[in-house]
Amino acid sequence: MDVEENFEMFGYDDVSVDDLEALLPTDESRHRWPDMMLTIYESLRSELNKLGLDDGYALVLLSRLCADTGGLQYYFPKGELLEHQLKRMRIWKEFNGNNVPELAKKHGISTQNVYMAIRQMRAQEIKRHQQELF
Repeated sequence: MDVEENFEMFGYDDVSVDDLEALLPTDESRHRWPDMMLTIYESLRSELNKLGLDDGYALVLLSRLCADTGGLQYYFPKGELLEHQLKRMRIWKEFNGNNVPELAKKHGISTQNVYMAIRQMRAQEIKRHQQELF
């Protein structure tokens, strides 16, 4: 990592980015990392790389997740609601007023679902731009 920053990790102040290099999993130490932590770490690294950001920060993000949720057993959803919302946003952006059948075919859904997505996104847009009266 080329940026000198300090973080608080697990209650320890002044942990430098360079100090984190020693914590990264190596071929020899991978077996000591719990599978879920390693999976999350690799996912964070991959996404940081895709965004053109320093993947060394994946350990900082993992540290925060561990500090906030470590030791808890919880269900981690697949993100279907987020996926549906993103699909509605794409449909809304591609909607030009007369291309509902094309959008239905492109997104593999019925025209009724396209109309529903447009209706929901229109309502969100109105709510976002309109002041509440009460």
